[in-house]
Amino acid sequence: MLSRSLILVWVLIALSGSVATSCAARGNEDRGNDANDGSINPPGKVELERAAPDSVPTATTATEAPGETSSRPNILLITIDTLRADHLGSYGNTTVKTPNLDALAQQGTRFALAISSFSQTNPAHASIFTSTYAATHGIKIHAVDKLRSNVFTLAEVLAGNGYTTAGIFSWPTFEPQYSGLERGFMTSEGVYVSTPGETDPWRAVDGRANLTTDAALRWLLNRPSGPFFLWIHYQDPHYPYTPPPPFDTMYDPDCPGCPDGGYQTIDRIGAGEQLSEAEVKHLLALYDGEVSFTDREIGRFLDGMKQANLLDNTLVIATSDHGESFNDNGRWSHPWILYNSVVRVPLIVRYPAMMPAGLVIRQTVRTIDIMPTILQTLGVPDPPQTEGQSLWPLVSAPNSTDDRMAFVQVPDDSSIAIVADGWKLIKYNLTGQLELYNLVTDPGELTNLASSEPKQASSLEQKLNSWMARNGIGP
Repeated sequence: MLSRSLILVWVLIALSGSVATSCAARGNEDRGNDANDGSINPPGKVELERAAPDSVPTATTATEAPGETSSRPNILLITIDTLRADHLGSYGNTTVKTPNLDALAQQGTRFALAISSFSQTNPAHASIFTSTYAATHGIKIHAVDKLRSNVFTLAEVLAGNGYTTAGIFSWPTFEPQYSGLERGFMTSEGVYVSTPGETDPWRAVDGRANLTTDAALRWLLNRPSGPFFLWIHYQDPHYPYTPPPPFDTMYDPDCPGCPDGGYQTIDRIGAGEQLSEAEVKHLLALYDGEVSFTDREIGRFLDGMKQANLLDNTLVIATSDHGESFNDNGRWSHPWILYNSVVRVPLIVRYPAMMPAGLVIRQTVRTIDIMPTILQTLGVPDPPQTEGQSLWPLVSAPNSTDDRMAFVQVPDDSSIAIVADGWKLIKYNLTGQLELYNLVTDPGELTNLASSEPKQASSLEQKLNSWMARNGIGP
């Protein structure tokens, strides 16, 4: 628990505005020779000027002695949009080729049951960046709600501890006018390509993993001296499912008449059109092609880190905001879905100085646990808003009974899930209907045990109702 003096420090920060940011957009002139490479970059690279956050608790006030800043690790956070955990080799998939993320898991620690807080991108990322649920950070409606001013982001805290902070992303809703998630980043750059034939502003641009890696490597080459926090967001494998060659034919090379992975196909599914088994298989193959494409690009960036002699002194965390459903449980896409195809995400942590290689943690963890883990690694106290817990106690005692409760929301709170002790309960608030699944014996969530296991259902419902009441969420 934070001391009163530390809470006072954080209050003083909020009152003084010492971590406030202002941004000045730059155009394509900042992109040098890449301005004509086919990518578009609205509004361009953003440099964030900030007052010196001298009131932020620092590592020297916790565990690090003065003068030891050169030993502080860099922080690399990689978020892969829409990546299902069960489509990685390290998570048991024997078809999809993900050698780089699998190697990262072998060199670090893999969390087998990591649960996202939300089934959409902006709210889920806000939880990662603030270690809070949506009721606290304020982002429920994707691309509409903005981050509340009374919560502190990971980038703000790290910038206040002397870290250079940068975000390279490939999803337009991360732009400052849509989310507030850029707070604390000294440099923020969105990298996109145009989508042919699309006029809808959200569909007119798309991320491409190779361009994202190019931008991240450019930043790495030109970064200031000293420790850094770099967030890289890969938009692939989010739809449209349009991987480049050879990934477009890697998993289903011959499907005459099958739909492509573009928005028209997505719209057909959204309108209720039923696809054949072959068509579903083909769409899934295109998705998997994007997964492998993104894995290649992550490997290319990690190779750049290694060549720069930075990798082993960097805490690397790879995760996702949510997964994707391909008619799993009769559902498509990801919004408003609380099944594991969407809410179970990969979580891999590599840091050779402290993190065991090849360790697998099987207890329930949450993406809200990422920020406290990073801060504990640096000896930096958590901000008072923190709702997650550091992962280090589980790493130190992997056989412990420290199984955490995870809660997952959808935009309108019409349904909410709790995951705990190997079980999941989904509650539909409009009807009171319950779904209960044993995630150990039924990982596909095919058999609803709410009627046959009433005591288990009641116990989890009570915990869920208590959490909803604390967060002002009505039935």
